[in-house]
Amino acid sequence: MSNIKDNLKYLRSQRGINQSELAEALGIKRTALNAWEIGRASPRYETAKTIANFFGISPEALLYGNVKDQLLENPPMGGGMKVLAITVDNEERENIEFVPVKAFAGYASGYGDPEFIKELPKFRLPFLSTGTYRAFEIDGDSMLPIASGSIVIGQYTEQLSSVKLGDTYIFITENSGILFKRVAKLEKDKIYLKSDNPLYYSYSLPLSEIREVWKTKLYMSYQLPDPGSTGINMDVA
Repeated sequence: MSNIKDNLKYLRSQRGINQSELAEALGIKRTALNAWEIGRASPRYETAKTIANFFGISPEALLYGNVKDQLLENPPMGGGMKVLAITVDNEERENIEFVPVKAFAGYASGYGDPEFIKELPKFRLPFLSTGTYRAFEIDGDSMLPIASGSIVIGQYTEQLSSVKLGDTYIFITENSGILFKRVAKLEKDKIYLKSDNPLYYSYSLPLSEIREVWKTKLYMSYQLPDPGSTGINMDVA
């Protein structure tokens, strides 16, 4: 049995927004939202997924879980309500929003603002599996051979418990901006991050600082790797 009626009301109250504001942020009709909240109808799964992503929960939790109890038992990153704003195309398929370096400062403070996310460049890659993705431009040489200016595409990671040692992630933090690093060690209250470039030191980051996590899925670059770094002999006889 669907619990979306109670869950929607609770999530809205936690955000402090009314039906009209939520409907506008999601690009849906207020009358439809009202019908879901009074239990007269239920949204299609793709629409439920859009709503769930907006509030940073899974579609299954929105439709069938008890969101209030779940959030109390398993508080989200940073100790506050997770808000994941997304955009969709005309067929309600999620876009990949692109965050260039010049938008890093704005994204670090406006990642939960639907209006800010709506203004970002966006695209789709049909070969990616189901999920929520975002693209970030990389700045600097700390993760060589992924060069500065490359575009890293990450998949949204809902819980910190899903972060794995040795994998690379984009971390959106409260005070350290946007970080592209590899996970070196995990502790109860902090995470150790390292760069692939050995010239950079590893360091720790309090888990309470983390606002969003995006697991690296692929990257695009105008610069091909240096053949000398692959160990392949390129000498011509």
